[in-house]
Amino acid sequence: MKLRIGVVPVIDMAPFFAALKLGYFEAENIEVDTTPAPGGAAILPALAAGQFEAAFSNTVSILLAIQEGIEFRFITGGALNGPEPPDVLALYARKDSNIKSASDLVGKRISTNTRNNIIWLRIRAWLEKNGVDPNKANLVEVPFPQAADALLGGQVDAASLYEPFMTSAIETHGDRLVRLGYPFGETSRASLISQFAAMKGYIEKNPGVIERFARAHAKGVDWVNKNRGSKELEDIIASFTRIPPERQRKMVFCAYDANLESAKVQEIADLMKRHGIGGRVPPADQVIHSTARR
Repeated sequence: MKLRIGVVPVIDMAPFFAALKLGYFEAENIEVDTTPAPGGAAILPALAAGQFEAAFSNTVSILLAIQEGIEFRFITGGALNGPEPPDVLALYARKDSNIKSASDLVGKRISTNTRNNIIWLRIRAWLEKNGVDPNKANLVEVPFPQAADALLGGQVDAASLYEPFMTSAIETHGDRLVRLGYPFGETSRASLISQFAAMKGYIEKNPGVIERFARAHAKGVDWVNKNRGSKELEDIIASFTRIPPERQRKMVFCAYDANLESAKVQEIADLMKRHGIGGRVPPADQVIHSTARR
């Protein structure tokens, strides 16, 4: 069975690519045809249009699409931030600026890779937790690969840096940067970042295929969690991210979980509503397919 899968070549997807490399999909009689995209939000319209059978995206973008009436369902667990900082995402400012804490960001420009996604949402939550009205900061779109240069060049006053770009920026410009905080870890422990989704109609017509796909992915999660720091995992990650092993050893990695908890999805939905992008989303239990419960 051939499945067309929309992917984003970031470390969140290590379990998927491990499952692919180690033959877990092949063992489930699934041939995987991957199409990369720069971000999860860009993949979802193609999934809705039937160009993919499943796609990887961030939790907020999936929930926003469901809110708009697109019948996506979560079919796997995926990536989470760690139980405590340091995290895969951090906010940085220039050392030579007057910005030293969240309170200094009122009226300032903060980069986010995309508006109305998980990064945007967590930055707003972080500002609010630190006593800043998030509506008084200006979140502007800058792709992660360009965020550090935008910060150092003065196009933004603070930058959200996500791995591997955070480690790269620290290696190259660490003496010019100051970390302001961790928007994931300082607002929630082990919060959802990204998962696989599929259309409800496809799932209903092909329940066995989705079960086999999710089972192979879950095996990938288990393998990655048991083999962190191994040369084999470093080589797999390098194969789809082009991050050399020596840099990987300096990076902060996601946590991975094959099980998708309803409470964690509901937390994101509630936070979306608080920050003005949540509407009529069905209860979390109704948008998580059984294959995501492990």
